[in-house]
Amino acid sequence: MPITGATGTLGQAFAGACLLRGIDHVLTDRQGLYLGAPRSVACALDNLSPWAVINCAGWIRVHEAKDRAKDSKAHADASLEALDRRALLVRTAAFFSPYVRQSFAMHIIEALRDGRRFAAASDGVISPTYVPDLVRAMLDLVIIVRITRRLQVSVA
Repeated sequence: MPITGATGTLGQAFAGACLLRGIDHVLTDRQGLYLGAPRSVACALDNLSPWAVINCAGWIRVHEAKDRAKDSKAHADASLEALDRRALLVRTAAFFSPYVRQSFAMHIIEALRDGRRFAAASDGVISPTYVPDLVRAMLDLVIIVRITRRLQVSVA
């Protein structure tokens, strides 16, 4: 099972959880599976023949995101969905982690502590997600979906 976003908080968290659970996985970076290039995605998925893909790739520096639209999570999800309509896509945005200083919540805390303003999108609602809980819940969901699909195939 490929996990995109090798250098990010979420990618590392999913890889660690897979190791703990004994789930075979491949942690990919932009060289191994570049979600900004549909051909790269198709080639990687053909080579890996995955039963699931966990997409943790995406540009997290919100103030720079407009200039990097092809690296966005939405673009990455669209590339994956175009290849397989059955794909389970989980999109994350704001999250916090006890392990990483670059998380959304830590940026807010640092800005407030330093007396600086913190700019956030005015047209969205943010509900920060605790990384360990998100990873456990998503891996459970991916496994349930896999088992359900296998049962559907064997019954048909």
